Amino acid sequence: MRSDDSWGSKHIETLERTSALIIASFGEKIRNAYRNRTIIAVSICLPLAALAVVLRFTARKIARAKVWYDDWLAFAGLISVGVFISLILVDLPDEASIQGAPIMESTLLENAKTVYVAELFYYITQCTLKFSILAFYWRIFNISSIRKPIYFIASFVLSWFIASILVTAFQCVPVASLWTPALRASAKCVELAPFFFGTSIPNILADLFLLILPMPYVWKLKITVAQKLFIIAFFLLGSFVLIASVIRLRLLLLLDLRGFLANWSVENSVLWSAIENCMSVICVCLPSLRPIIKLFPRASFLRKFLDSSHFSGSSSRGSRLEHGTRKAKESCHDEYELIERDRTICWAETGRSIEEHSMKTMEGACINVQTKIYATSEDIGQPAETV
Repeated sequence: MRSDDSWGSKHIETLERTSALIIASFGEKIRNAYRNRTIIAVSICLPLAALAVVLRFTARKIARAKVWYDDWLAFAGLISVGVFISLILVDLPDEASIQGAPIMESTLLENAKTVYVAELFYYITQCTLKFSILAFYWRIFNISSIRKPIYFIASFVLSWFIASILVTAFQCVPVASLWTPALRASAKCVELAPFFFGTSIPNILADLFLLILPMPYVWKLKITVAQKLFIIAFFLLGSFVLIASVIRLRLLLLLDLRGFLANWSVENSVLWSAIENCMSVICVCLPSLRPIIKLFPRASFLRKFLDSSHFSGSSSRGSRLEHGTRKAKESCHDEYELIERDRTICWAETGRSIEEHSMKTMEGACINVQTKIYATSEDIGQPAETV
């Protein structure tokens, strides 16, 4: 930490000259366009993120499945994104400042408080959504071999989050020097460029780990190559978040701190931070929407892939386990049984066939469903007897 050339001594001490710098670097049309662009972008991405979470919970209800940790973490991530975007909207330049009116120092100091809180919520959002994905993987891949990678990534994400949140919270000592002119002279602050780089790289690596983690397990499924590629492509939708993170890092490295407190809400890097957070919520929820997709007859091609592969949901399994106990049925409500833990055993006899399905639930209970089919030339087409 340094007191020279730091955010506290170099940036805050120039607040009195910020208004002139703003007018010099941002013309009326440019600032107005940036303001409108920010409003349009967040007005689109935040409702889409909220819709994704609503559909996620709706899908759980349709599938008659219990809401699990990954669902609640996705909901918490949406709330955090909402707070982050609200802070951006609160500090948007007003019409007077766009027209060139001087910006009061008190306004800049209030903006400094908003920036401080927004930074904290950015990291809270990213950490919450990453743990939502990890919880989702834990639930759908019911095998021991994936546990260690999940533990490793969870430890990596938690370490990154603790380091980022602590450095953000204490980026200046005393913290109040960020918005208190009397404390500027003695303030010691971190340099922002290395800080942004140091927190963004682990964030991007964590996104990359989460993107790669399910691929080997999907490839081991006993389904066609086309179906494997389809499921992998579904998970690869998360690459949009990775791209947004890289764009954000690039813009942060190009950030001009002159006039930042007045313009932060329309900065390119802040806009892409909002987009990254919204896309994270959407991508976290997309793999959970299979029960919703099945409601649309026109999505027959997509339904065919989902139904014929092991990318299957609890709604179809619920119909197969219709005669099971209530406790057993509730135990099986995983959205996706991506790993084939059990095998189908078939016996063929004269005039009769028996198909037995065995499934192990998350709680360790074992459910067996046996379907007996008796077929003769006279009764072909009769329904099967299920016991």
